[in-house]
Amino acid sequence: MKRIVLPSFVFYLLSSVFCLSQEIKVPEVLIEGEDKSHIEREEEETPIEFESKFEGEKREATDEVLMDERKGSPYEGEKEEIVVEETPSPKFDFKISYGTYDSLSYELQGKQERRQFGYSVGILRRLSSGFKEYEKVFNDFSQDDLYAKTNLYFDKWNLSARLGYYRKNLDLPYNDKEKGMCIDIDLRSKIKAGVVSNLYLNLYGDTSKKKDLESQTFNPEVKFNTIWKGYDLTFGVESFRDRLGDYFKVWGKGDHIKLDPLLLNLRLGLDKWSKRPKDFFVEGFVSFSYGIKDIILNVLMEREISFPDFNRLYLKRDYVRVREDISETKGWILRIGFDYKPYPYLKFTGSVFYKDMDDLVTWEEKASLFEISQIDKEIFGMDSTLGYKIIKDLSADLNLSYVDKYIPLKPKLELGLALNYAHRIAYLRLITTYIGKREALSDYIIVGAEVSRNVSSHFTIFLQGETAEGKVSPEYPGHPGKLAIGAKASF
Repeated sequence: MKRIVLPSFVFYLLSSVFCLSQEIKVPEVLIEGEDKSHIEREEEETPIEFESKFEGEKREATDEVLMDERKGSPYEGEKEEIVVEETPSPKFDFKISYGTYDSLSYELQGKQERRQFGYSVGILRRLSSGFKEYEKVFNDFSQDDLYAKTNLYFDKWNLSARLGYYRKNLDLPYNDKEKGMCIDIDLRSKIKAGVVSNLYLNLYGDTSKKKDLESQTFNPEVKFNTIWKGYDLTFGVESFRDRLGDYFKVWGKGDHIKLDPLLLNLRLGLDKWSKRPKDFFVEGFVSFSYGIKDIILNVLMEREISFPDFNRLYLKRDYVRVREDISETKGWILRIGFDYKPYPYLKFTGSVFYKDMDDLVTWEEKASLFEISQIDKEIFGMDSTLGYKIIKDLSADLNLSYVDKYIPLKPKLELGLALNYAHRIAYLRLITTYIGKREALSDYIIVGAEVSRNVSSHFTIFLQGETAEGKVSPEYPGHPGKLAIGAKASF
């Protein structure tokens, strides 16, 4: 039998995690993972990451603790503010890892922030693990990004502009390539007229191409936020243009409206779509929150309208047949949930929901190609998360999600468990995720681990591993496992 000999620094990395002095003070660590748990560290909400319009860049937001990022609980924190940390000289960050299946990933970023000017430039390459997503046949196999961003800061307004280029190799064995360019311009201004108000202007556009498919997207948006007689109000106008049509939205919302003993969030919007020129669409939601000691109860009622996006439906996926006669998706949603935190080290959230959706977009296989199909579904479901801080440096996250009906390629049951050991100079994370049965597809389990060691304040080494048990997709078997070793440096 052939013996596998690991490099000596790997043993150093692993042994360091379990041999650390307990006398070193531990900073609070934001825990991220495959699940959607939102575990508090002392009194702070844990932010999660989701992909921004630029694939190589991520931003923080509050995910579905109860609803979604537009309808977050009114008990959450303050409004977003731009905080500039000055760096008199350029700062560089570099991360690289290499593992099985020739999986080379890297990221290099340089940035500098001055009192009135800042910039960042970067290049990165990302690889999928080969089995993380149950819609794996649609996901990217690798992606390269090159971007540049500049910021201008003044007393009453801030301006940022970002230009990016990306190239994707989609999943084997199809090996399609998508490439494109995108630009994002964001202007924020403070207006003082009795009260402080904020005006936001965002212009986003991209052009993408894959084989004989090509799409241009343009998405301008204007928002105005103000505090009027104690009410937090925001109004917006947004338009979107691509191959599947143009839509125009006008909306307004109110946050944190006090109706003792309740807090109210609401939104009302009017939409217009070029494919249905004679129709207007009304969408919006209303949510109530009520606090009782350690429990916050929440109720959401929503009318949802969404329009098809050519880039997201086709250019981001492979092995598909294009259908341009797609209807809007619409439906009613009712969700009842709670947040319960009896102790600083324990938090439990849960919700039950009902969705009555018309023309829900899904996929079905026809003649060896995947084609969009639209279906009507009534769905009952529930989700819950449990976070427990076991000891000073060790915490556990458990999440569960269940729906009563099969949706193509989606599981009825998902269950995830994560253990996190967070120390000032080392970090260990163990995860296991169960993906339940899907229509005509079996269930499977993902097991993974990540360990990192801070060698110095500027250098970290890490080891990552994942494996999947079970058949992830009929078209894409996935890798039986992945192991990668890497390092991060700042200078």
